[in-house]
Amino acid sequence: MNIDANNTSPYHFLDTTNMFDLDFRETNETPIDTYIKKIRSLTVLIDPNPADYNKILANLVLLGSVSVFESYMREIIRRTILIDKISLTHCESLPLSYGAAISHVNELMPEAILEDVSFAGKVNVQESLKKFLNLKGNLPDSLVVALDEFAKVCELRHCLVHRFGKLGTKNAIKLGLTDHSLSIEKPLSLDYIALQNLQMTCNTVVKELNNYIFNSLLKRLIMDERGKKIPTVIWTWKYNQDRALFLKYYMTFVSIIETPRNHSSAREAYDLYRITYNSLRR
Repeated sequence: MNIDANNTSPYHFLDTTNMFDLDFRETNETPIDTYIKKIRSLTVLIDPNPADYNKILANLVLLGSVSVFESYMREIIRRTILIDKISLTHCESLPLSYGAAISHVNELMPEAILEDVSFAGKVNVQESLKKFLNLKGNLPDSLVVALDEFAKVCELRHCLVHRFGKLGTKNAIKLGLTDHSLSIEKPLSLDYIALQNLQMTCNTVVKELNNYIFNSLLKRLIMDERGKKIPTVIWTWKYNQDRALFLKYYMTFVSIIETPRNHSSAREAYDLYRITYNSLRR
């Protein structure tokens, strides 16, 4: 017996080889600026006019926002490993698949060690900073708060990925069961303001992470784990001589789109860095 419960559709063999942009090339744009541009491209998909606002499309924008965050994490880790010797040395023992080894160019090779890593969650991000960049110690309070809020975004994203927006019990527990018990098995319904707040949460955590990683990398080049001055450093403290190396760090993290208010040039940032080193105690 073969009773149809629906009209069947003919299957179609998918040729995935022609579904990717083979003309794409990586740029020297900073990961933070790539993130900002991608988020802005998602934002324009939503019409804030209540009459034209599409909640299903809003759900897709939320999915895209978390995807952009994960893309930022992969890119900033990859770029850091390429410029920072301490991070590179720390990753040397990590396993790499044979397929990645024979197909990746050197500049993209660090991405291969991230193949099985998910950044959709607070713990995932924290562990990745330690595992790939060897950044230890307590995170700054502002970053902890940002990651806690981002964890909520990830729970909503899980609802969309696995249940087309319906809130499962596991997700409700993570978000707070008492406050969300009435919402269990109810679909996500984002208005325009809620969607903006979710995107702002993603923006905040990316900017906090970008600043944290940048400053942490520079600090460990001049101070030990106790915050004491390292007597022998890689810097000469003469800008013309240090410029090429310093710019590798600066141009990996500093936004051109959102220029920092306090030091809007590499030279100003370098001068502040030198002053910080000279103020340290041995």
